[in-house]
Amino acid sequence: MNIIEKSRNKYFCYLTLFIYLIAVFTVSGLNIKSTLNTFTYMDKLEHFTEYFIMGILLFRFFHYGKSRPLTQAIRTGIIFGILFGISDELHQGLVGYFDSGIFGGIRDCSFYDFLADSAGILTSAKVYLFLNNRLKVNLNKKSS
Repeated sequence: MNIIEKSRNKYFCYLTLFIYLIAVFTVSGLNIKSTLNTFTYMDKLEHFTEYFIMGILLFRFFHYGKSRPLTQAIRTGIIFGILFGISDELHQGLVGYFDSGIFGGIRDCSFYDFLADSAGILTSAKVYLFLNNRLKVNLNKKSS
């Protein structure tokens, strides 16, 4: 079994997505605020990258793990990813809120972070479609 076949394994799709979603939720719940940004929009790049990876895992999960057609897997993954982004930002807004004794939490709930999350999901959809179509073309060339 090669690496492509392994990555399409139903249980592998479930496991990698589940672990990644738990990791994102856990990191979002940390009671810290990063001050190590190396440039102005580093936070947005981190959100974009995090959700780009999530998008690829979501599309693979719905496409191979749930055996959905490609376009349906992409649509479902986009909807799930955007909803997860909304819940993640709301979750971040509540971090430290109940412990601080003041109005407002330690982390911020940001609309711009949500836009970066959504951009990551949408970009990963384009990349996933491109790579999937490219793989089909290569497989068709080999079988000819």
